[in-house]
Amino acid sequence: MSLIKLEIFWSTLAICICLLVVSPIFLNTTYYPFYIDNILFVFVFITIMRLMIFVSTSFLSLHTYIKLIFILASASVIFYLISRLNNFNTYIDNYGCVPFLGHLSDAEMTTLGTYVINEMNFFGIGAVAASIIFPFFLVRSIWMKRNRGRHI
Repeated sequence: MSLIKLEIFWSTLAICICLLVVSPIFLNTTYYPFYIDNILFVFVFITIMRLMIFVSTSFLSLHTYIKLIFILASASVIFYLISRLNNFNTYIDNYGCVPFLGHLSDAEMTTLGTYVINEMNFFGIGAVAASIIFPFFLVRSIWMKRNRGRHI
């Protein structure tokens, strides 16, 4: 039961961090087509990093089959995240930040535009990198559990 409470706590914390990171964009834009992608990048990055760092206190610690499901699903997740990040970067290259920040003054638009681009790329690349590393980490965790009887 305490493991479920711990997972609920971590998920709630990840959602709160997502809301904090996305709130400047939400409060200052009129039209931003990448809210879901942005929240997804932040949530995936935080969750995968947490699972890798605190693997012994997560639901993954005892369930080898769940680890195998994550390993098999990782390729799909990686390609989906890369696709969404590519769509964002293509949109920014073609249109810039003016469609959703054009109502702001030039100084505010420059500052917030830099924030939007850097934040989205940071968490997008971080989510992709963490998603690439995570399956290897899980394979190592399964190997350690099977051969040495302990977690990482």
